[in-house]
This record gives sequence, C-alpha cells and structure tokens, in this order.
Amino acid sequence: MTTVDVLRPALYFALQSLFRHVKVLRHGEPFAAVKTADTFYAQHGFTLDISAWGETYVVCCPFCNDTRNRLYVCHAWGLPESFGRQSWRFVKCFNDDCLKEPGNRRSLAHMVFEQAMFSYGKSDVVLQASPGAPKRTSGPVSYPGVCYPLSQLTGPHPARQYVISRGHDPDELWRLYGVAWCMDACSQALALASGRLIIPLRAASGDMVSWQARYMGETDWKLTPKYYNCPDAPRSGLLYALDRASSAPVLVVVEGVTDVWRYGDGAVAICGKEVSCEQATLLIKHARDRPIAILLDPEAWEESGKAFSRLALAGAKFLFRIKLRAGPDPGSLPRPLLRAIVKQALLANYPEFA
Repeated sequence: MTTVDVLRPALYFALQSLFRHVKVLRHGEPFAAVKTADTFYAQHGFTLDISAWGETYVVCCPFCNDTRNRLYVCHAWGLPESFGRQSWRFVKCFNDDCLKEPGNRRSLAHMVFEQAMFSYGKSDVVLQASPGAPKRTSGPVSYPGVCYPLSQLTGPHPARQYVISRGHDPDELWRLYGVAWCMDACSQALALASGRLIIPLRAASGDMVSWQARYMGETDWKLTPKYYNCPDAPRSGLLYALDRASSAPVLVVVEGVTDVWRYGDGAVAICGKEVSCEQATLLIKHARDRPIAILLDPEAWEESGKAFSRLALAGAKFLFRIKLRAGPDPGSLPRPLLRAIVKQALLANYPEFA
C-alpha cells in the first residue's frame, strides 16, 4: 500500500482493501452542504442541504450482481459533520438501490469502519481528537483525528516503512516525540492531516500546543504541501523538542524535525530557516549559560549568519555556527557523525564546555 493523494486516505484504503479496485471521481473537490437548524433533529440540531458530494470513491456494490462500479461513496461519509457513518445520503448504489435495506447498511458500515479501517492499527491505542473543537490561539491541542502511535502499527504499514526508509526508528519516534499516523481527520477542515505523520510540537512544559502533518513520500510540492500545520496554532514562538533539551550540554539549533530525530536530545528545530524574536528569547532563556550551536543545512549559511546576529543581539553568551560541507543536510548524516561534528566545533570554540 502506498500513499495516495486523495482527501480521505483512510476511507480510500478501506474500500481498496475490501473491493480491490477504487475509482476516484471529482478528485480533490470538497463536499458542499449548508447546515439548517431543525428542532426535529434533537440528536444533531440541524439538517444538511447537500449541494455537491465532491470527491467520490466508486466500487462494485457487494449486495447485488454489480460489475460496473455502481456503488458511490462520498469522501465525507463517516465524518462528524456529515452525521458520521450513519449518514446514508453520502453512499448510494445506483445499480439496485441496495442500501434501502437496513441490513445492507449495517453490513457495509461494519465492513468499512469496523473491519477495514481499523486493520491499520490496534484499536486499543487510539489518539482521538475532539470533533468540532473551537478555534484557539494558545493552550494545549489534541491530535487531529483518529491517530495511531507508530509503535502500535502492525506489519508492513506504510507509515512505519516510510520512517524506516528515512533511517529512523518508528518505535523511538513515538516513545520520545509522540509521532503518530492519522488514519482519519476529525473534520473536513483538517482533511489534509489524513494519511500523514502527525508530529506534535510541545511547549517547554511538555504540553502539545501545535502539530505538523508530514506527507509520506515524494510528490510535486507545488501542488501538495510537504507539511500541513495545525490551524490557528502559534508557530513563531515554538521550538521543536525544547522539552527534551533541558539537560544537554549544548543546544543545537537545526531547521526541521527530522534533523532533531537524527541528532537526538539537545537539538531543537526552528521549523524553517529563520529564528524569530520569540524563538531567540526562548533559546537564551533555556540555554541557561550553555553554548548554542547553529547547525542549518549547508545551503543556508546566509540564514545561519542572520540567526547568529539575532541571538547575539538578544544576549546569547556562548554562540557559534557550524558549516557542513555541501551535500547532505544534518538529517541525512549518521547520528554518531553528526554528534562528533558538534563536539569538535564545541571544542574549537568553547573548550571549557567540551
């Protein structure tokens, strides 16, 4: 199984595992509906006036002799805002209208949501977001939907295989950094998180205050964002893995989360190439007279100089830059070599800390 660029990877893969062949219609189009308050629907408080299904998955209906792919499934089927898995306005057999039968409805919902979807992980360890959470600008957040820790995924799961192919240990990423795989986003607004790695961003206290959803694999980054960030969450004042760098002898500033995974404890990521004023303040506060090493990608030497200047002006006492040879970035180097490079640079600049 490989990553597929669809709006609901979990639903797509569930249908694929059940019916083998899945056609995608109206690729990338969201479903459109208007909510109308309705006191007769006490369970939900509203009805949906659907104007467009948007992206639709088409398979052969299992309840009739369908050979022409006449079972249509809207990608929004099962999401909270579409009344969940019981909304039969989002799935229809155009061959024999089989889903008029309650028994067929129960069977299809069971096959898709209780068998196929949950074959991706162990259902006893699920990180479930609260659907419909209000927008906020600060404070803890939850995972963006039904997510599984990398350590709980079984067999040749694509999330584990992707992480391993990049030279990382999936069990370690969960244990140290809480990295999980999002099977299904909790709302249409977070649909881009589905099928991606979820990387928590934590405050120094350890609370998760944001997350990044990393696309697994390679694609045209002009069309698909490599990282999808938690909406409405602050980013300029965050340093990835700061909560794990409190006891390291030197703080190593790197660009991205995978650089942190490679280096280990002591590295913090600015999630970009520039150090913000808030990040500079955080670094100096938590360095507590420890040296700060700036280790950006080889092609970002100019940005490294700007980061050095910002930290120096903010009052950093022990500060130095490390320039790697052109070629691999820090996240591509073996951990022992990367740590040896930092130790050698520390010895050259501040031997009293080495």
